[in-house]
Amino acid sequence: MPQVGWPEKFKQWRWPLLVGLAGWLAVLATRDHPGITSDEPFNVQYGKDFVSKWRAHGAEFFTPNVVSETFSTRHEHPPLGRWAIGWVHRLQNWTARAEDFSIQDILDARAAPATAFALMLVLLTRVVASRHGTAAGVTAGLCLLLMPRSFGHAHFAALDTFMSFTYMTGILSAAWMMESRRPWLSAPLAGVLLGLAFLTKIHAVFLLPIVGIWVLVFYRIRGIPALALWFLSGLEIFYAGWPWLWDDLDAFWSSIRQGIFSQPGWFLRLPQVFSRFTSFLGTSVERDAIFVTYLGRDYRDIFVPWHYPWVLFAVTVPVGIHVLGVLGVWQTFRSACREPRNWLYLAALAFPMLVFSVPRVPVYDGVRMFLMVFPFWAAFAGRGAGFLYEWLSSRWQPRWATVALAGCLGCQAIGVCYYQPFQLSYYNLLVGGLRGANRLGFEVTYWGDSVNQDLLDRWSSLAPRNACAVLVPNLYVGQSDLYGSPGIREKNQRISGAPNSSCQYLLVYNRRAYFGDTRQFIDDPGQRVLVENVVDGVWISRVYVQKPPQTAGSNESLSDLNER
Repeated sequence: MPQVGWPEKFKQWRWPLLVGLAGWLAVLATRDHPGITSDEPFNVQYGKDFVSKWRAHGAEFFTPNVVSETFSTRHEHPPLGRWAIGWVHRLQNWTARAEDFSIQDILDARAAPATAFALMLVLLTRVVASRHGTAAGVTAGLCLLLMPRSFGHAHFAALDTFMSFTYMTGILSAAWMMESRRPWLSAPLAGVLLGLAFLTKIHAVFLLPIVGIWVLVFYRIRGIPALALWFLSGLEIFYAGWPWLWDDLDAFWSSIRQGIFSQPGWFLRLPQVFSRFTSFLGTSVERDAIFVTYLGRDYRDIFVPWHYPWVLFAVTVPVGIHVLGVLGVWQTFRSACREPRNWLYLAALAFPMLVFSVPRVPVYDGVRMFLMVFPFWAAFAGRGAGFLYEWLSSRWQPRWATVALAGCLGCQAIGVCYYQPFQLSYYNLLVGGLRGANRLGFEVTYWGDSVNQDLLDRWSSLAPRNACAVLVPNLYVGQSDLYGSPGIREKNQRISGAPNSSCQYLLVYNRRAYFGDTRQFIDDPGQRVLVENVVDGVWISRVYVQKPPQTAGSNESLSDLNER
C-alpha cells in the first residue's frame, strides 16, 4: 500500500480542522453571553480543588488521606471532566486568584467544554468524510454545530459535552477495533477510550450493551477475545484514573487472601467489598427528585411519560437536519444494510433513547440526559447530505449543487442565531418554535442560563442603592450568590435566596415546576415587570417589582404580598 504523504494528510484533515476551529471560536466568543447554570459552580469548584491539591501535594496526592479528602464528598461523578475544567481554568489563571476558592472563574472554565466540542466536531467531520466524501463530512460537522441544544451545552462548564465526546470516541474506537486485521491487538487501545468514557460520567455504561451485543451479532465467537480485552482495558483505566476507588482494590485482594470468595453466598458480599464503587452508583438514585414540566403538567423525574425523550429529540433539532438525517438513514441501509458499522451507529443513537423511555428511569432537563445521541444523528444527516449532493451534481454543475447544499445548511443556522444566547430554549418549527412550545406546555428554560449578566446589569441600573431581589427558583444553597457584577457591588445591591425576605424585587427564570408559592404572583398579569429576557415572544427570565411589605422585618410570603 502506498504511503500517504503529509500534503495529502493535510488535505484530509483541513476541512475537519476548519469546522472544529469554527465551532471552538464561536463558543469562546459567546461564552460570557448565557448566564450561570446550576451545575457549573460545583464543577469549577471541584476542578480547582483537584488541581490545587495536586500542585500542593505532588506524588503524595495519591496517599489514602489526600485521596479521601479530595474525593469522599465529590464522587457523584467520575473526575475526568472536572480535571479538564480545573486544568483549563488553571492555564488561564497563574496568579493567586486561581487558589482562592471563594472566586468562581466560570467563564474561564467554559473554555474546557468548548475545546471538547471542537475536538468532537473535528473527529465527526473526519470520520464521515473518510467514508462518504467531503460534502458528507463537512455537513455532518456543521449539523452538529448548528443543533442549538448541542451548541448551547458546549458553553457550560458541565460534564454533558465531555460525555458526548467520550461516548462518541468509545463507539468509533470499537468500530475501528473490530474492523482492524487483528481486533484483539487493537482492543487495548480501544479500551483506553472506553475507560476515559467511564471516567467522564455514568452514562458511559451504555457502551457495554451497545458494543457487546453488536460484536456478538456480527462477529460472533471470533469477536469474544477482542470484546473481553476491550472491557478489561476500559475497567483498568477507570480504576487507575480514579484514585478514590483504589481502596476497593485493596479490599478485593484482602477478600481473596481471606478466602471469602470460596464461601457460599460470596456474591452477596460484593457490595461491601466494592463499597466505594457501590457508593458511586448509589449517588445516581439517592438524590432529591427533579421536577419536569411536560405538555402542561409537572412530573417527578421518574414519572415522566415514556415518550418524553423521543418528543424532545424531535422538537429540539432543526427540521432540515431531521430531513437530512432521515434521508441518511434511508440511504445508508438501502445501499449498505449489511455493513456492521452502520448498525453500531444506529444502536448508539437509539439505545440511550430507549433506556430513558423505560418507566421509572429518571429523565429531566430537556435533552441533557441523552445529549450524546446528537453527534450520531449529525453523522446520518451528513450521509444524507452527501447523497443529496451527489444527486444534485448529476443533474446540475457541482458548484450549483454546493450552493444548494450551503443554502440548506444556512437555513438551519437560523435557530442558533435567533435564540442566541439562549439555545437551551430552542424548539423547532414542528411545534411552532418557543412560542408554540410554550403554548403546548413544554419547559421554556430549566438550567438558569437565562439569568445572564445583561439582565442583571439592566436591573442594577434601574434599581436604587442597597436594593435586593429574591431569586426564584433557588435550587440550592448559595445559588443566589453567583449573580453579581461590578455594578451590583458598587451600588451595594444583592440577590437573595430567601423567599420570605423583604426584598422589593423578584428575579425569576421561567422554570414553572419550581415556582412554588410565587406561582400566583408570577401568573398575575397585573404585576409590574421591570426588565426581562424574551425569546420568540416568550419571557424566559424577568425581574418583577414587588409591592413593599408593611414592615421591614416582615416574613410574609410573596403570595401574601400579592393579595394585599
